[in-house]
Amino acid sequence: PSQAESEMALDAEFLDVYKNCNGVVMMFDITKQWTFSYILRELPKVPTHVPVCVLGNYRDMGEHRVILPDDVRDLMDRLDRPPGSSYFRYAESSMKNSFGLKYLHKFFNIPFLQLQRETLLRQLETNQLDIDATLEELSVQQETEDQNYSIFLEMMEARSRGHTSPLAANGQSPSSGSQSPVVPVSAVSTGSSSPSTPQPAPQLPLSAPSACPSPPSPSEAPAPSAPPPRRSIISRLFGTSPAAEVAPPPPDPAPAAEAPAKVQDVEEFVP
Repeated sequence: PSQAESEMALDAEFLDVYKNCNGVVMMFDITKQWTFSYILRELPKVPTHVPVCVLGNYRDMGEHRVILPDDVRDLMDRLDRPPGSSYFRYAESSMKNSFGLKYLHKFFNIPFLQLQRETLLRQLETNQLDIDATLEELSVQQETEDQNYSIFLEMMEARSRGHTSPLAANGQSPSSGSQSPVVPVSAVSTGSSSPSTPQPAPQLPLSAPSACPSPPSPSEAPAPSAPPPRRSIISRLFGTSPAAEVAPPPPDPAPAAEAPAKVQDVEEFVP
């Protein structure tokens, strides 16, 4: 039964556990040989660029151990790893009293620092590519207007001609600009005439001198006649008529101003 369980164990044979991996920690029981056999089988499968730490656990049960530290070190020495491969370390631990955890914590610096170095190396490669591209651009610009003075002068002349050609084509001087012709103030433009066509000054209509009207002569409007008074019943019975009311006299007309006599001589002038 134990052998069947070991064959069905979920380990690195079922999936690639080393994909995007930066460090490996392998632990075995120093009191059981078969756990060390698992290390012997899986350790050669670790990629060479990944650092590895092998932990011999259950150090607190040292009196029952069957795997010695020298056995593990001999195994690590026999591994045929190419030059430049990552690091191998062996340590012992005990989860009962936290022995060896500080050493394991310090080992975790190696994967981090190695990843940092790889990132910096990629940045250095990118930096070198940028330097090469800049040097190539500088070599090309040696034959352009940036570093060829004759080509630079030709470009300046072409630009100056390009700025002055539109003004010369329109027949205008640079100082004239786009000003419109001056129109006289007295000229009146109609909808059908152009602004530049001078219009004749409008003539004022001539009016014949009219004689001063003479002041109207004062005339009295006729006063409306008063209606006859109504007779009362008694007057009708006795046949008497009421006394005629005396109408007020009309106001005297205002004396007309005497026109001064025409003076024929200075001596006849009377102030």
